Amino acid sequence: MTTLSPRYLGGNTPLRPGTENYATNAVRAIVFANSAARQSRSSVISSKHLLIGVLQLPHSAARDSLVQLGVSIDELQAEIEVGLDPLSHGAERYIPFTKNARRVLDKAEESLKSETTHLDVGHLLQAIVDTPGCSAAKTLARYGVTSSNLQPLVSNSRSERVAKYSSATPATDFSSR
Repeated sequence: MTTLSPRYLGGNTPLRPGTENYATNAVRAIVFANSAARQSRSSVISSKHLLIGVLQLPHSAARDSLVQLGVSIDELQAEIEVGLDPLSHGAERYIPFTKNARRVLDKAEESLKSETTHLDVGHLLQAIVDTPGCSAAKTLARYGVTSSNLQPLVSNSRSERVAKYSSATPATDFSSR
């Protein structure tokens, strides 16, 4: 098994410039998104691939927030996977992000300016919901997930994790748990 560096997404392909502030769970979600794109033989990483990556983290604030909103993770994941459009050719070694997926990552990074020093998977989920026109946001909207009902849950869950892990293990990245 390969150890993943937050700055790289497989091999020597840069994840994104400036991703040193990405928490381990956010990097893992993006790696899972890349894997989902490869498995669906897509030539791009879309916002739906990012959402699949978020859903792959079983004990994250993002996933817990969706469950609290009554979302069936299995149903959501099945719907997303059915909606992925595989291409007739295999994915290249480097799979670029779509315009909307880049907008999601940019929006998540913008939230760091006002909130915290590390971008976690909750930021990614909130950015998906807050990116108008992206297919993953439309899918989540069909499940009743909106920015206004998601944001307090993600923020509260993130705060609880900070309190729980900062006192016990101050040098550990709490957001990866």
